[in-house]
Amino acid sequence: MDRGGRQGQQIALSDLEESKENNGLFELRYDDDRYLPFEGTSAVSRWRLELSAAGAPELRDVVVTVKYTAEQSGEPFADAVRGMAKPYPAARYVDVAAEFPDEWAEFVQGEGRCGSRATRRR
Repeated sequence: MDRGGRQGQQIALSDLEESKENNGLFELRYDDDRYLPFEGTSAVSRWRLELSAAGAPELRDVVVTVKYTAEQSGEPFADAVRGMAKPYPAARYVDVAAEFPDEWAEFVQGEGRCGSRATRRR
């Protein structure tokens, strides 16, 4: 239900400093005429997080903070979005050893394929 938003945006985040907020820009300036990260996209969207193999060993947490404001688009659009809304948990704890025991055993024992993938959908 994208209403002409910008498709395929890419945001590069590179600061690995613990607990530091990173908005993907060198300097966040509201008086800049360039688009801000995710500006022009709709509230109904899909995001994908991709990591290079080089940064993966240093990764301990992934924290996604969403702050969203928008102009009112009218009741017909609001009703359509409400109809699409599904209840999603805001956070989910993943016990990898319990939910993916075979993959976890391979990882811990150092055997098997490096970068194996386990998928669980709810």
